[in-house]
Amino acid sequence: MPYYLIKTKFGLDYVGSEGDGTNIKLKWYEAFPTTQTNSIAYNIYYSTTEDGVFFEPPKYVSVDNIFQKTFLDFVPGQLYYFAIRPIEYNSLIYDYNLLVDAGNGLKAYQQTFLKNNITADDLVIPVDDVTGFPSFGTLKIGYELIEYSSVDTLTNTFNVSLRGARNTIAKMHNTDGYDGSLKLDPTVMYYLADDDSKFDKVMICQSRFEYPKFSFTQADGYKQVTKDLLYTDLSISDEQNIDFPSYSYVGWHRTDPSKLIAGECIGSYIGGYQFCADGYANVGTMIRNISMQDANNQRQEMLLEQTGEPVVLLRKQTTGIVCTCYQPSSEYHDDRCPYCFGEGTIIRTSEGFEEIQNIKIGDKVLSANGEFNKVVGISKQPYSGKLRSIKTSSSVNPIIVTPNHEFVALRGSHKMVHKCGPNTSCKAFISRGDGLRDPDITQLKNGKYYLRSNIKNHKRKSLGTFNCFEDAITKYEEYNFDHFKPGHELKWEYAKDLNKNDWIVSKWNTYENDIKVIEIPKEFQKNTKLGEGRIGDTVFEVNEEFLWICGLYIAEGSSGKRSIQFALHKDEIEYQNRVINYFKSKNFNPKLRTVKNSKGVVVEVNSTSLSKWFPALLGKLCYNKKIPNEFTTLPKNKIRAIIDGIFCGDGCKRDNIIAQTSKYLAIQLVELLHKIGKMPMVSIENKNKLTKSGNKLNTVYHVSYEPDTYLRDNRVSKNKGKWKFNEHMLTMISNIDEIDYDGYVYNLEIENDHSYVVENILVHNCFGTKFVLGYDQYFNPRRSDGRILVRFSPGEDDVKVYEAGLESEFNTECWTLTVPTIKDRDVIVRYDLADNEEYRYEVLSVTRQRTFLRQEGGQKFRVQRIRKTDPVYQIRVFKNTSKIPETISTSFSFSNGIPLHKHDFVINEGAISNMSQLTSISQGHNHLITYNSATGKLEVSEVLGHKHEIII
Repeated sequence: MPYYLIKTKFGLDYVGSEGDGTNIKLKWYEAFPTTQTNSIAYNIYYSTTEDGVFFEPPKYVSVDNIFQKTFLDFVPGQLYYFAIRPIEYNSLIYDYNLLVDAGNGLKAYQQTFLKNNITADDLVIPVDDVTGFPSFGTLKIGYELIEYSSVDTLTNTFNVSLRGARNTIAKMHNTDGYDGSLKLDPTVMYYLADDDSKFDKVMICQSRFEYPKFSFTQADGYKQVTKDLLYTDLSISDEQNIDFPSYSYVGWHRTDPSKLIAGECIGSYIGGYQFCADGYANVGTMIRNISMQDANNQRQEMLLEQTGEPVVLLRKQTTGIVCTCYQPSSEYHDDRCPYCFGEGTIIRTSEGFEEIQNIKIGDKVLSANGEFNKVVGISKQPYSGKLRSIKTSSSVNPIIVTPNHEFVALRGSHKMVHKCGPNTSCKAFISRGDGLRDPDITQLKNGKYYLRSNIKNHKRKSLGTFNCFEDAITKYEEYNFDHFKPGHELKWEYAKDLNKNDWIVSKWNTYENDIKVIEIPKEFQKNTKLGEGRIGDTVFEVNEEFLWICGLYIAEGSSGKRSIQFALHKDEIEYQNRVINYFKSKNFNPKLRTVKNSKGVVVEVNSTSLSKWFPALLGKLCYNKKIPNEFTTLPKNKIRAIIDGIFCGDGCKRDNIIAQTSKYLAIQLVELLHKIGKMPMVSIENKNKLTKSGNKLNTVYHVSYEPDTYLRDNRVSKNKGKWKFNEHMLTMISNIDEIDYDGYVYNLEIENDHSYVVENILVHNCFGTKFVLGYDQYFNPRRSDGRILVRFSPGEDDVKVYEAGLESEFNTECWTLTVPTIKDRDVIVRYDLADNEEYRYEVLSVTRQRTFLRQEGGQKFRVQRIRKTDPVYQIRVFKNTSKIPETISTSFSFSNGIPLHKHDFVINEGAISNMSQLTSISQGHNHLITYNSATGKLEVSEVLGHKHEIII
């Protein structure tokens, strides 16, 4: 038996992560043999559970008298339990060179499995394969050591010389690992041992990434997790619960809960593994019945079948990466995170557009989810070096950003072959399956199905012959999963990996809030000699005419001490009359005067109040003009009125361009044009000429957009720098430069949704990100219709008055099974008694209940009815999946020389109206199935003097 010099220093000495997420280093104490001629080896055990350390066979054996090793390829973030057991062996009998080389100076034991059950007395052990085993030695099966004297390679058997060697107990061994009392690992393992001393010290370690071990560069190994960890991955809960058996209405029941929970073996309905006299082969372990978790799920499902409703579940899909600044298993804030923007970068906040250096903690900024979320952290740090300057077709300013900051970019295999964009060929490529085509399946004369791959731009490859159509489809899906890359997909990309003509995602404020009236603030209501009888109203209805006036003022307006003026061309009579008539209707006295030696005229509205209020509301001087932030959330018809007013003053009808000198206004126009369904683009004109007084002319921003006659589904004939891809608006990168930068750079940490909008472009920060991809329907494998069962509590179905009109509101509590996992912002589709869709609801405040012993009890959540104008109503759902797909059989039929038979064919949901396919082969023939539009039924063609009928 091996021993240690110091009794308190045995087994493992140290276990530690190398900090790279995959490697763990072990050190252990040296052991010594009792017999000096013997040698020492070290069995190395580890498992992801503490109970499994010695239950599982040793993973490696070390025989080189080295007492530390680094073990490779562990799962990042996983906890592991380790142990070392020294083994004393006779090196004259056992040659460690005969062990399997496991790399890194380690060996592994040869392993195989029992072919048949053996008793405690059997001296011939049949196994699957004896290849690689030494000609004699020791086997370990369960806890028994067995010495064998020879190996028969023809029969794959070991000839035993001694059972129960070295004080172990000879036992029966079944192929499933059962040894008469315990169910152990069924492996038959060669074992290098004379004596296994059980120094059972177990140490725990997590395979983790460590900070600050790594520098802030990708080349130096600064790591990142490519899976979105912002939301807990609860898929294991689904996997463990989805296959519980349905309630059988039979079984044993105990009236004493304490005995039930204690798991006593006598008559216990909820059992699990119990050590009972009536167990396996009348002794040992038996599975009395289903687990407590399954029994709980059974009861809930049975209850829901009586009281719940079958609803469709739409799961919110997100993707992204977490911050590369993180400790072993969690994200954390790091002020030095180098993913930042330069000063002057414009951010969309709830109060309007603001430069990033002016953002404060508590401000709300626009995020990827279309909502304004709170800023909870700000990073500011000095930076000297190269930055990327990214100009897009719809950005007013170049985005000045560090190379490793990330944007959402369009990627996919189509870009590798063709230049992707909103052109006809690319649109057709997407509509045809985005590179993925229908499988190439041919039915052979023998009735089998021959399958070839059919991926765009790939050479077809034979995938084999299959007995049925369904097997061919399954194989095709497996092949595509390994070999097919989508033609177009949105992915997070570093700024350094973006190129000119790449497409990135635009985002803008979609919040809507109407304003009925607006009043001149008291501080601008100047008292005059007229007192209360002064000229002009102080309250204005915020209608389309008022907003057109505001737009025209932004383009052509100015103010004096006691008046506002609109500078127009003398031929713009329509605009002149429109301004005059509006202000007359508001009890002002507008006047029209000409400008000497000019083709212009001025409409002047005398009012001290307006002369103070209009500049405060709409900006003063052409390069400071702006649209009030509260106007940017108005309904689309009113936003259109503002834009029309600006266009009438600064627009070019021939090219549909608004040209002006306010950078702030240009950004606002891009956002508002997006909101009304346009695809705006921006070009910048820097004039080198000087004015008569010697000043440099201001930069002019040209915002172009398509008139209504040019708008197409996925393309704009004139503006080729924009692309509506699925539900996202993409904008093209028109230019990328590298610039030298010396100053401060900034980044923001955003609550809830870790992303924000820069220059109308979606970006993320170093604290983590996500990007909403849409919704994916969950198909419940426990029900033929694919729905889940939900119990709705009674709720108040109220009608509330909103500024946009009346809206019905419904908010109630719900509960469902432990599976599938429900998350906040998932969507539930509810149906009425006639199975017509009634409403859709958003999931809020999910609570996953726990019962005793960490069992999962169910899911409780709140739902809120979604307005039917919400885009989520545009998501297509399958309300009944019982026929997706389904194998249909024809009726039986026969004819002369052909015995009674039937045929099968596969029908997919929605494919009946254009069906034209062959049935399976039966009795040496098949039939063509077509759809008869006159009768609305499927018909089977006549073959060999007989037909079949189809009843669906």
